[in-house]
Amino acid sequence: MLKRFHRKEYICLIAVLFVFLLMSLYKLTEAPLWYDEIVEFYYSKYLTGPIQGVSVYNSLYERLQFNSFQPPLYNLIMYVWLLFGESEWWFRFSGVVFGFIGMLGLYACMKMITNWKTAVLAVFVSSFIYELMYYVKEAAEYNFMLMLLYWLLYFYFRTLRDLTLKNVGLFTGISVLLLYTQYGAVLAILPLAVCLFIKAFRQKNKQLYGKIALIYVVTGAVAGLPLFFFLFRIQLQWNQSVNYYTVAFEKNNVIYDFFMMLLTTAQWLFTESKTRFTVLFAVALLLCVIFAVLCMIKRKKQEFTYFLLSCAAGWIIYYIIVRSGLYAYGDFGNRYSLYLLPVWFVAVFYVVYEALQLIASWEIPYKKAALIAARCLLLLTAAGYCVYGFYRIDLHWAKSNTRSVVDLWYEEKGYDMPTYVIFGEAPSFTYYLTHDDRFKQEYMDNITFEYENKETKLNAEEYWDYFADKYQGQPPKEFYLSIGHDNSLTESLEQNGYTLETEYVTNTILYHVYQ
Repeated sequence: MLKRFHRKEYICLIAVLFVFLLMSLYKLTEAPLWYDEIVEFYYSKYLTGPIQGVSVYNSLYERLQFNSFQPPLYNLIMYVWLLFGESEWWFRFSGVVFGFIGMLGLYACMKMITNWKTAVLAVFVSSFIYELMYYVKEAAEYNFMLMLLYWLLYFYFRTLRDLTLKNVGLFTGISVLLLYTQYGAVLAILPLAVCLFIKAFRQKNKQLYGKIALIYVVTGAVAGLPLFFFLFRIQLQWNQSVNYYTVAFEKNNVIYDFFMMLLTTAQWLFTESKTRFTVLFAVALLLCVIFAVLCMIKRKKQEFTYFLLSCAAGWIIYYIIVRSGLYAYGDFGNRYSLYLLPVWFVAVFYVVYEALQLIASWEIPYKKAALIAARCLLLLTAAGYCVYGFYRIDLHWAKSNTRSVVDLWYEEKGYDMPTYVIFGEAPSFTYYLTHDDRFKQEYMDNITFEYENKETKLNAEEYWDYFADKYQGQPPKEFYLSIGHDNSLTESLEQNGYTLETEYVTNTILYHVYQ
């Protein structure tokens, strides 16, 4: 797969992989596990039977059907992983492993299309991309998807260079794994797969492109149709909500909107901010487009042209389905666009590499000095980006602080009175409760969990009825309440004569409630 290593290359690769590991492990568990992660934990840990505090459904299949919107592969992989441990660190370390394997794929890909020095630099810079580091450290299917995407790109270029049925089969196999990991990955797969077919078609080898088409059709029928009919179609019916989205363009100009959303998405992927670096990204985009067009015209490198056209087609598809409200809730720059990160990162490095090659081919005065200056400027830009990336990664922000809530609950001997845990806190509360050395099984008997989201559906009066029914019409006079934020439940409790005394508050709240 990879050519024989030279000693210098081997040392540099180990060094940048070590940097990636350091950045991945940095503050790995400083932020507590939050709702999505805990749900992934329990869905993976228990493939059968209901899960107290988490789900009333009897299997992973039912839980994915009615309470999720993702395929099953990540959960099945994590089931094996969790056989060896259940701690926060071990659970999140899975993402570090997936990220590390992904970096090997990135290195293999970049070395194939550029050289080993560029590949080393790509891995190094990746270690400081905030969104990449965030999702590497978050135990969810996105880190597994990113790993597979880097390898998909490797097999794409490998197949483009050597269009054999074996390579097409490997590319298609990775595509199937991606599809069973995250549905949105199909938006990355489709343009690349079409490019491979077009390449075969242009070779005028009817036998080859006929077999490639057959591989695609058979794979779609064998792998795609069962996933659609037995899972995706059902999830779509159960999880869809009324869509009040109205198509609207920035400044009522579709062209302006098209490019502004491109800049918004790119900024989120590479800096997390959607607006802070618009001017810089606009200049960078303009330069990339100019040099990309020049390279396609002057260098006539077919794989470069195919890849950039697939990137353009991929963005057009993404823009249309997001702007129409069919995907990502009509919003640009969020986790639903994360699949673009590996593709665009490779594209940027590829364009920069080809641009330098193009400049090197020009007959201009002081060409050597110009190349040195260009390389120095690019390295300084990369260094500045890495410094910013480290600064951003260092800024700690927890989505949920249920770990602290449960710790305080134990300190105050919360198990001596009833506890009510709202839907959004129930999985996290369950995890930290049961994975504490102080835990006893009988504590669960005095805790009431919500198993469905009611806070967005019930007003104060309705919530009170629902709450009272949980206690057979006799709600306790004193209890603890674990909740993410005030809502119609807290309003209803106050209306019914309860005092809510705050024991802990950040983005998670523990109330001591009493009459």
